[in-house]
Amino acid sequence: MTLTAGVIGLGNIGGGVAKNLVDGGYSVVGYDLDPERIAAAGVETAADASEVAKRADMVVLAVATRMPSHGSDQRSKASARA
Repeated sequence: MTLTAGVIGLGNIGGGVAKNLVDGGYSVVGYDLDPERIAAAGVETAADASEVAKRADMVVLAVATRMPSHGSDQRSKASARA
């Protein structure tokens, strides 16, 4: 039995994960807001995130998040500490 992996978010991280899964022999279904990313990842296309969840045995979620805005830029602070 071949597992089907789902990847939601096919940008820098999710696209790489999806390509590695495809190269590893998994069937992969993916969704991204940008259809070109789906094609670039070489995965089966899903119409939306819920379709990915319905079709996949396991799902990887790789989406960006916004930093909280509390009057300061948290990313700048993190970069300054590095």
